Formats: sequence, C-alpha cells, structure tokens
Amino acid sequence: MRRRLLPLALAAMLAAAAPAAAGQPEPQSLPTEPVVVLTHKGAVTFTAEVADDHAERAIGLMFRTDLAPHRGMLFDYKEPQAAFMWMKNTLIPLDMLFIAPDGVILHVERNAQPGDLTARGTQKKVRGVLELPAGTAEELGIVPGMIVQHRIFGNPPPRGG
Repeated sequence: MRRRLLPLALAAMLAAAAPAAAGQPEPQSLPTEPVVVLTHKGAVTFTAEVADDHAERAIGLMFRTDLAPHRGMLFDYKEPQAAFMWMKNTLIPLDMLFIAPDGVILHVERNAQPGDLTARGTQKKVRGVLELPAGTAEELGIVPGMIVQHRIFGNPPPRGG
C-alpha cells in the first residue's frame, strides 16, 4: 500500500509545481482593506488588496485568472503624480479608477483588455488607482467627480463600511 501511495504523492507534488516550473509566475497576494466608492446609487464597499511599494505596483493584478465582484487592487503612489498603466501579463479585463489625493475620481478607464499594451491613465496628479473587474464602473455608474474613501485619501470609510 505504501509503495502505491508514494508515486501518487510524487505526481501530485509535480503537478502543483508545474506552473512555476513552466515559467508561469504566481500572482501576488497582498493584505486587503475596505475601499468605499460613493456612487449615485449609494456607498459601495470593495475589498481591495493594497499595492503600496514599487515592486507590488509593478506586478499589480498580473497573472490572475479571475477577480471576484467587489474585489480589487488599490495602487498607492504615496505622492501625487501622473499615472499610466498597461495590461501586460494581465489575464482579466479591468476597470481603472484614477483618484486624486483627496479621493475624487479624476479619470475612469473602462474595460481595459488583457494583454493590451496601450498606456491608460491621466496626466492629472493622482494618489491612487483602484482596479476593479471590468463592467463594474458601468454597472454602478462610476464617473469622474465621485469620491473614493480610504485611509490614503485622508477619508477612511466609517467602521463596518
């Protein structure tokens, strides 16, 4: 019995390591925090991973095969700056919200397609970018001028929100 289980266990370990061995990088997993977007339909809470250093921002949501509704990634640039992003190695379509230091949405990129190398963004000074599943901005009516609440914008959402 023991001799039969050893080959099965070895095969399972090799299968689990196959993506990394084949050169397929693993997606990063970062701590999450609530991010609230104040829409005309009311406050909508997202659970976002926070990418707050250069290395984390460089990887972003690359290599992910899915992104659940009400999930996303918040890129914290620390200092206001023009921000442009592309979809290299990104496998899922995304909406991108470019957000001023005070939490006001300055620009919305809708339905950025996987693998597209078009630079998407704004010359306006942003503090952060919130990436969400494609279609979220249209579904919720998210447009420039709306407010995003999070600690990096100095307006954290109310507890439990």
